Amino acid sequence: MKNSCIILAIFLFQTGGFSQGKLNKTKTEISKEKTDKKQSSIASNGVNALAYDNTSQSDGLILSLLYHASVGLLIGNYNSEAQLNHPLTSYPFKKEVPGNYTKNNHNSKYTQFRVDIMNQLMAGTNMTVNHLKVRIRPTHILFVQADYTEFMEPRIDDTGTDNLSLFNFSICHDRIRYEKFNLGWTLGVLYIPNSIEKVGGNLGFQMEYFWNKRLSILSAIKWGWINETNINEFETTLRYHLKRSFISSGYERRKLGSSTIHVGGMGVGIYL
Repeated sequence: MKNSCIILAIFLFQTGGFSQGKLNKTKTEISKEKTDKKQSSIASNGVNALAYDNTSQSDGLILSLLYHASVGLLIGNYNSEAQLNHPLTSYPFKKEVPGNYTKNNHNSKYTQFRVDIMNQLMAGTNMTVNHLKVRIRPTHILFVQADYTEFMEPRIDDTGTDNLSLFNFSICHDRIRYEKFNLGWTLGVLYIPNSIEKVGGNLGFQMEYFWNKRLSILSAIKWGWINETNINEFETTLRYHLKRSFISSGYERRKLGSSTIHVGGMGVGIYL
């Protein structure tokens, strides 16, 4: 009888320890108040303020040089780099132009507003993810991207499904704009609604390469945080283009706090 009670206690302890799924674990980590780190952050800010007061004029010159170098690296020089002035195409693989940009700078039909909408439904081990992405391109210089990702995980006790909604609003800039290849950076805001109501930020890089047979590959990597919890993302997607639409097959790796999620699936998209 004594041995049976011990075995039962061990079982209940293990069940309780593993009863929390990845999504609930992420919610707990993000919602947790970081009081100790807040206090250390205040102290650190005080030290930085004192150090700033002691900054010499030469340090200011160095910072100014670094700032201008960073702007040149991240934004570029539109007077000396011809590829930065390549206008948008109506959609990839329209006639002779395979990608998002064209070298035909003087043709007005290419300089136009464009919206890209794409959705992928993906699945992994005990996880289903739907990723909706909208890009609003008012100009070839900058575009805005909105991502809505819904994570769905069956509960361990089979009583239903746990959900986690993640919104990402980003400003994006393609630093390199060739007809077959574009590469740029993103700077955004993360938001988790419902009972968590937390806001964070992220930054990253994304690229797309176009082949001649109506195929392209898009990859992106982002590093983010919400309430000092890491929210990282890597995605790669293969697309087959059909005029103003495309079908896709992709893979995503998400790091939500201490939980890692791997999913793959298919989707569709359209250019407006």
